[in-house]
Amino acid sequence: MTYNLNVRDLGGKHMLKKALVIFISIFTLFIFIGCNGDGTIDTTNLPTTIEITQEPTTEAPTEVPTQEPTTEDITTEEVTSEVPTEEPTTEEITTEEPTTVQPTETPTEEPTSEEPTTEEPTTEEPTTEESTIEEPTTTEEVTTQNPITQLFFSEYGEGSSFNKYVEIFNGTGQAVDLSNYSIQLYSNGAASPSQTLTLSGTLDPNDVLVVAHPTANATILTQADITSSSVINFNGNDPLTLSYNGTIIDSLGMPGDASNYGQDTILVRKDSITGPSINFSMTQWDQYPNETYDYIGSHSNFIPDNSILLEQDYNQLPDTIDLIGDWNFGSGSNGSTYTIINVTGLASEHVIYNANYIESTLLENVQYEGEIHIEVSLEGAGTLTKIVGLTLKFSTLDLSTHPEYYESIGEELSGETLLLALRSLINNGFVGVDYGAATTILAESDADPNNAENIILVYLQTSIDGSWDSGATWNREHIWPQSYLGDTADNNTVNIASDLHNLKPANPSENSSRGNKYFDNITTSSTYEPADEVKGDIARILFYMIVMYDYLELIDDPNGSAVYDMGVFSTLLEWHILDPVSDFELNRNNVIYSYQFNRNPFIDNPQYVELIWGNN
Repeated sequence: MTYNLNVRDLGGKHMLKKALVIFISIFTLFIFIGCNGDGTIDTTNLPTTIEITQEPTTEAPTEVPTQEPTTEDITTEEVTSEVPTEEPTTEEITTEEPTTVQPTETPTEEPTSEEPTTEEPTTEEPTTEESTIEEPTTTEEVTTQNPITQLFFSEYGEGSSFNKYVEIFNGTGQAVDLSNYSIQLYSNGAASPSQTLTLSGTLDPNDVLVVAHPTANATILTQADITSSSVINFNGNDPLTLSYNGTIIDSLGMPGDASNYGQDTILVRKDSITGPSINFSMTQWDQYPNETYDYIGSHSNFIPDNSILLEQDYNQLPDTIDLIGDWNFGSGSNGSTYTIINVTGLASEHVIYNANYIESTLLENVQYEGEIHIEVSLEGAGTLTKIVGLTLKFSTLDLSTHPEYYESIGEELSGETLLLALRSLINNGFVGVDYGAATTILAESDADPNNAENIILVYLQTSIDGSWDSGATWNREHIWPQSYLGDTADNNTVNIASDLHNLKPANPSENSSRGNKYFDNITTSSTYEPADEVKGDIARILFYMIVMYDYLELIDDPNGSAVYDMGVFSTLLEWHILDPVSDFELNRNNVIYSYQFNRNPFIDNPQYVELIWGNN
């Protein structure tokens, strides 16, 4: 029995051992290969998969529930930590195998799905920053070119007696029509204006308008452009305003406030101020003692940009010209050069030009149109091109200067010797005409070159019907006033008052406004300023008069009123240079010569002025 029993025990032990080996083999197999419920995976990939797929952890939780039932108690501890790693690994290997094999592609996918969203606003932000930077730059450029867009008070003077004035500055870079502006006075700080002065005319760019009391001292009146005894009648507590189209834009003092802001003082606007202000503040002004006249007449502290100066010179050129003879465009007031670079149209075939000069070559009475292209150049500012309309006309004027008339005048003569020689010449052979004859002769001597039936009025420079209507439309103006000639004009009398060289057709109202005032660069109670186009003409007429009549004298005192005196001499010498002899004057000289047989030598020979009065 014992034997048999031992045999059974031996068999049981053998079976147990065999079962244990099988169990261990199966267990070992599970450990090494794992299980996902549908097959096996190469265990060599397991560590790599764990490292690569740890980043996309968001995919693992969705797969865990399908794995846990498969692992049961075998994977209670080990598989739980590994299965989430294996699940994305299985998907990545199956569907995105290149990503697993080439880990460097993972960052490539990340910017594709996520980072572009982040980068797009990043790209827009620099764009926003660039536009933010550009806008101030554009603003600065505009400001540099023209910080001033409106007129404003630039100086104020309140002194003893009626030594009072205000100055208005135009820094806009353009000529400004003053008819839109007015000055108001608020007496004793009143809330409403007691006086208003409506301005007129045009204020040139970078220029000032000085409005003074008519009885101010000579220093002020020399700089004044207009006078007013109504508005320029203030003390330190009388506010002033500058208005544009009825709206206040600038203020000296404050309407409704009688505070003393400017008594016995000079106020000059600081150069940092580039616009008007309806709220008066002394912080905008520099204050100087009474009768400090160093700044009146210009706002010199303001230095415009070169581009403004160039534009000003550009705007000074005319838009159109009628070319009869020749034309010199000169140069810009700010130093710009004018160069004719081309002439187009039919007129181009009948002109010659060089630099700033153009001359007609017409030989018949015809008219052609064209355009002149002018380059405006200023150092430091570049160039602009202005196109000036051109109408080419044939001159019917007599432009001869009769050199034979001056054969007795030696070229070596000058000063008083030349003056006496000319006096003898123009008196010799002189045959005067009576004052009545001037009504028809002036219609010929001062005829409009473009319309022979019209005449050009001396002060207004307008063209009207030349028919004589007893002085209703135009009358005979004495350039040297009749009251200072010592004789009276009479239609049937030949005397100094009927000398044709001294007579010009004038508008009756304007003739009355001029009266017997001296000529100067300002219209005041004692002086008169004519149009720029005729200033040289007037100067040469008066030069003729003091040579022709030895008892007449030109003086420099603008307040003179003695018989035989006239002025202002120094101003007339300047006008002679600024407004050179024109074809109109040459023709007029010839017409008068045909009637009274003497000539104005300063029209035929402008250099005589320098030879006689050069030291003045």
